[in-house]
Amino acid sequence: MNEKESLISILEKQNLNGLKDFVAKNNDFNFDFTNEQGQNLLHFLAKTNYENMLEIAKILLEKGIDPRAVDENFVSAIDIAKGNNNHSLLSVFKFYVNQKNKEYQDL
Repeated sequence: MNEKESLISILEKQNLNGLKDFVAKNNDFNFDFTNEQGQNLLHFLAKTNYENMLEIAKILLEKGIDPRAVDENFVSAIDIAKGNNNHSLLSVFKFYVNQKNKEYQDL
């Protein structure tokens, strides 16, 4: 199993501690990869609703994954979270987007 497959398996198992361990051991890993449909890990996460989801989302956002990135159908993780009425995850995404916008304004 390669690193991407390991990471996806950790997320499928909703394993927060496993994700933290993976991050600690793979500091140089590029978390911002996509599947064949152009979806990143936040697209996958936005389709779920489980206990550790918000904490996992924060870690993925810290690793540089953008919730505004669109897949081949021009759908973002934000769109998926909206469609699932996942207001908690939307709040996390909104905070991230606001922080990024502030960073750009400060340049």
